[in-house]
Amino acid sequence: MKRASGKSNLSIIKDYVEGNRPFTQISMAGSDELKKRKEGEEWEDGAGKKWKKQSGKKVAINNIKTIVLDAVKESHICRICNTDTRFSSKNMQRYDNQVVLKTGKCYDCFVEFETVLKSKGLYDAYIRRRDLKYLRGYLKDFKTKLEDTINWCNSPSSKKLESFTELGPEMVEMEVEHDNTDRIDVIKADATKDLELISARLIEVNDELDNKIFDEDEIIKIDADLKKKYKKGRTNSEFRIKMGKA
Repeated sequence: MKRASGKSNLSIIKDYVEGNRPFTQISMAGSDELKKRKEGEEWEDGAGKKWKKQSGKKVAINNIKTIVLDAVKESHICRICNTDTRFSSKNMQRYDNQVVLKTGKCYDCFVEFETVLKSKGLYDAYIRRRDLKYLRGYLKDFKTKLEDTINWCNSPSSKKLESFTELGPEMVEMEVEHDNTDRIDVIKADATKDLELISARLIEVNDELDNKIFDEDEIIKIDADLKKKYKKGRTNSEFRIKMGKA
């Protein structure tokens, strides 16, 4: 099936004269072709376009790359002034890169944000809250790993008996069974003890965060005020920090 969408007869004739093909070829066998492909398989069609079977669907590889590039771009755009830090000056870029991926702010917005916090007496409480959130995430991950370890110790897959081959006194291969029950029990006991400590610390961290170290609406307001202030972006003459030869 062929069609030349949006083209007049005159345009089609002109394309033929210039050696161009005015028609777009539309394949009706796409679904049948996809069934023959394996998950993750890549191929190139007759027009030189590359495709990949992903999650059972035919996806243009160029689109996958675009998604990745868009994600990278988004991670480098300041959520306050919309500065794309990938295109900062050489001096500023190293400062921007230190903070934008962690805070979502360019270096200047990050500095101004913290300056406002200090002026309102909120800086120490803000840093404490941030550190507690990082700690909580770390403790949760550690707790999950300890629970997995204990579950493994309790499961048949831990294998109480290990069989291996060794050479006997007369250099003859022998099948030897080693009972590792004691070792598994030690691992389980240590993991259980650590799990109790981690769980107790998690309760303390959650309690402190639940007590509202400060009013989080203040942080939201500071961000909103800065976004309003730099709605049209920053200019070097307005606040953009000049590092000179730093």
